[in-house]
Amino acid sequence: MLLRGALAAATVSMSLLAAPVKAGEGFYCTTQNFGALLYAISQTYRIPLPVFYGIIDQESRWNARAVSKAGAIGLMQVMPVHARRFGLDTQALFDPCVNVQVGAYFFAEMYYRYNGNIDLALAAYNAGPGSVDRAGTVPEIGETKRYVRAVKSK
Repeated sequence: MLLRGALAAATVSMSLLAAPVKAGEGFYCTTQNFGALLYAISQTYRIPLPVFYGIIDQESRWNARAVSKAGAIGLMQVMPVHARRFGLDTQALFDPCVNVQVGAYFFAEMYYRYNGNIDLALAAYNAGPGSVDRAGTVPEIGETKRYVRAVKSK
């Protein structure tokens, strides 16, 4: 999977994504070190840690079992299509450690796609990159505008 710009330059490793799925490899996530996982993700992708806390709070209010009407799952409300990119089934997204890694990876793609612009990355995470590309800015979608404001305010 090719990542553009600074993400590729940051030599981001997929080892964080593999850890909860393949036992014995890399970082192993538990409820005791969940904060450490979020910190490692933040450092790996060079994205401020509060952004991830804000996304999780806004998306699911920290409910790992949350499922949206659109079918998004877990803490970061990850769509199953993103899990399939990593060979994971939908049920894997109910694991908070897997969910935040897959969700953070997608957010990092959006962050670097839009040259580190948090507003555009959040809008793309919420409404999809096609909506942001078409608008050239945060789309004029009420939910998306509220989402960007809410995440940034946390």
